[in-house]
Amino acid sequence: MEQVLKLIYNVLSNDSNVTNITSRLYPVVAPENTAFPCVVYWVSGVSPSDTKSGVSTIDNMFVTIDSYAANTATSSGYTVVSNLAGHIRSALDRLQAGTYSTITIDGAQFIDAEIGYDADSDVYVVSMDFKFRVNR
Repeated sequence: MEQVLKLIYNVLSNDSNVTNITSRLYPVVAPENTAFPCVVYWVSGVSPSDTKSGVSTIDNMFVTIDSYAANTATSSGYTVVSNLAGHIRSALDRLQAGTYSTITIDGAQFIDAEIGYDADSDVYVVSMDFKFRVNR
């Protein structure tokens, strides 16, 4: 599962549309007091594709990617997080089959998204779900 997280980091950290907004990309959890905007991503589920004669050779790995942004004197957190999420979706949705950062996938697919606001921390968040078909 860790390999798919490395793949996501590799793709997003090399996408100038994403890194023009933030280079703070964290697997599983962001460090305490991380500045906004930032991105946190983790594997939220795995579904094997078993065969009649053996174990799965392809796993469907479900990944959740949260983007966070706060209002600043010069920008709306809502606008920043919406733009960031759009760039992340463009970078990962329908990612072509191939080998990325030593992990081979049959592709990736955007599944769902929701936007929210955390009043306690005054931060906007877009939570997106993706499915990666990972060769084992």
